[in-house]
Amino acid sequence: MFSTTEGNFVLPKTKFLLGDYIGFNNLLNRNFAGLINYNKYTKKFYLLILSLYQFFILYPMWYVYLNGPSFFGYGFWNRKNYENICQEITHVDQSHWISNEENYQVCVNKINQHFLDFLSGAEFLLFIIFIIFIFINFKKVFYTTKNYFINYIKNLMLS
Repeated sequence: MFSTTEGNFVLPKTKFLLGDYIGFNNLLNRNFAGLINYNKYTKKFYLLILSLYQFFILYPMWYVYLNGPSFFGYGFWNRKNYENICQEITHVDQSHWISNEENYQVCVNKINQHFLDFLSGAEFLLFIIFIIFIFINFKKVFYTTKNYFINYIKNLMLS
């Protein structure tokens, strides 16, 4: 019987987080293929954005998703084993998921897909919060910037 704690098999928890993330692969390979001249600086810029996104958004969300509290069965997974998570997601006994490595990989893929669904919702909420923040502070930022440039031009003209 295959077990996650025996042998040399290491679960690739963050395999898709380490450069195989759907959005950035598409961004670099397909979306801007005809629009951007790929030079080394453009690629480095997108890899920098990917790294910042992974560090500040993906990894913390992944940690919260797997280790966050669960209240009466709702919320996050509360540090459960992958077999237990797959059992709750699919309603298939956990012995099925640890019977061999192939089933276990299917389980891992289901958890990754579940996480990407969660991440899409979280990113949408962050986007809405950002837009609301911009609308609330637009007047203040606009007038501050406008006054700065007007005073800068006046000082240039007076000197």
